[in-house]
Amino acid sequence: MPDSSRLFLPRYVLTAYLLLIVYASLYPFSGWRDQGVAPDAFLFAPMPRYFTIFDIATNLVGYFPLGFLVVLVLHIPHRPWRAIALATLSAVLLSTMLEAVQTYLPSRVASNLDVICNTAGAFLGALVGARLAPVLLSERMRGLRAEWLAPGRHADLGMVLLGLWLLTQLNPALLLFGNGDLRADLGLGLAPFSAEGFRAMETAIVALNLIALGALTALIVRARIYAWAVVSFMVFLTLLAKALASALLFKPENYLVWLTPGAQDGLTIGMLVLLILPWLPRGLLAVLAVLLIGGAVLMVNLVPENPYHTANLPQWQQGQFLNFNGATGTVALLWPFGAMIWAASVRRLRKPADDAPQTQDMDKAS
Repeated sequence: MPDSSRLFLPRYVLTAYLLLIVYASLYPFSGWRDQGVAPDAFLFAPMPRYFTIFDIATNLVGYFPLGFLVVLVLHIPHRPWRAIALATLSAVLLSTMLEAVQTYLPSRVASNLDVICNTAGAFLGALVGARLAPVLLSERMRGLRAEWLAPGRHADLGMVLLGLWLLTQLNPALLLFGNGDLRADLGLGLAPFSAEGFRAMETAIVALNLIALGALTALIVRARIYAWAVVSFMVFLTLLAKALASALLFKPENYLVWLTPGAQDGLTIGMLVLLILPWLPRGLLAVLAVLLIGGAVLMVNLVPENPYHTANLPQWQQGQFLNFNGATGTVALLWPFGAMIWAASVRRLRKPADDAPQTQDMDKAS
C-alpha cells in the first residue's frame, strides 16, 4: 500500500508557488507610501489604454499553475466544477488583494486588466487540472510515487527543493550553481580577480553543489541506485534552463556564456564523484549534503567578480522580466539554507533501520 505522504506533494508545491506569486507581485518591496489613491480605485477605473501582448500572456501563464494546483489539492472527484469554481475564486481574491497592495508601491501599477488576465489564467489551469486530476491522483500514480520516492513527507519537500533548484538557474546574473550569494545583503567586498584563482573557485562551486545535489537526490529516491540517473536528468534540465535564460535575457548568441572552463571542470569532477553516492549510507549522505552546500555558499561569497561576466551584464535587458528575476534571485539566495535545514532534519529523523529497506531496493533494482 502506498504510504500516506503521497498526496502532500501538490500541497507543498502550491504553497511554494503562492509565495512566489506574492513575492513577484510586490517586488522590489521598496518605496512604500500612500499615493493618495484608494486601494480599490483600480477596480472601477477604465481599462488601460496601453498594454502589451507580453503583459497579458505573462499574467495568464503566471496564474495558470495556481488554478491547476488548487484543483489538485482540493480534488473533488464527483464535483469537478466546484473545485474549478473555488480555484478561480481563489485567484480573483489573491490577484485583487495583491493589486490593491501595489497602489502603495510607486514602481508598480495596479490594473483591473491584470486581475482579469490572472483570473482567466487560473480558470484555464483549473480546467486542465480537473481534466488531469483523475490520472495524476490515481492509485497507479500513487503507486509510482511509493515505488520511486522514499516514504514520508520529507521526500515530498525534497521534490519541491529540486524544483526550486531549477528555478534558481533561470537567473542569468548568477554563476552556474552559484546560489547563496550574501555579499550585497551583508555589504561584503569582493576579492581581487585573478584568472587562475577564479577558475579554481568556480570549479569548486560547481563541483560542490553538484555533489550536494546528488546527495539530496539520493535521500529523496527510494532505491538509491537510481539516484545517479535522476541527478543526471536534473543536471540536464538545469543546464537547459541556464542556456534558455541566457538566450532570452542576454542575447541568443550568448546562450553558453556561463559554460566557462571552470564550470566545465566542476561538472566533470562532480559527475565522477556522483558515481559512488548510491552506495553511501543515508546518514552520511545527509551530513555530506549539509557540509557540501555550506562549503559552496562560502566559496560563492569569496569568489571575485568575473570581469567577462560583468561586461555582459549591461546587455541584460531585464525590463518585463524584472519581477521574475527578482523572485529567482531571492530563491537562489535562500535555497542553500533551506536545503541544509532539510538535509539536517532527514539526518535527525533517520532511524538505524532506515538503510535496510534501501539495500533491499538496490538489490531488487540490480
